[in-house]
Amino acid sequence: MASVTLHLSIEELRERYASCSDARIARHFQTIWLLAKGYSIAEVSEMTSFGTRWIEQLLARYNAGWHGEAGLNLPEGMRLVFLPPYSPELQPAETLWALVDEPIVNQHVETIEQLDEIIARQCVARAAQRDTIRTRTDFQWWPKQNTPN
Repeated sequence: MASVTLHLSIEELRERYASCSDARIARHFQTIWLLAKGYSIAEVSEMTSFGTRWIEQLLARYNAGWHGEAGLNLPEGMRLVFLPPYSPELQPAETLWALVDEPIVNQHVETIEQLDEIIARQCVARAAQRDTIRTRTDFQWWPKQNTPN
């Protein structure tokens, strides 16, 4: 039987598996959840179609311990909050990459300097397109800048 360090309870693992919007990450949580419930690596491999060696590696990464609060001294009044793996609304600039990397998608770039030059040109070109940037980054809940009177 696989030994799962319960950084998260079995119920928390199930909840993360059920609520995760990224299918790949959800499958990872499903795998750890099944192992935590007591299924063997071979049984989980049957259920998920993941190879046993891959499941062992996933379990080793999960058991490494950087996923939870255990042993972490947080100041009073603070808590850790689980963030989904892809959260562009938490970092609005993430949505701009589609504009910036357009000329390099599926292209081979010879050097890092060439890549830097292409990206820099795109950034300069986009700086004048304030409305385009605003529509991609101005989330309704994002705090508005206060202008003093």
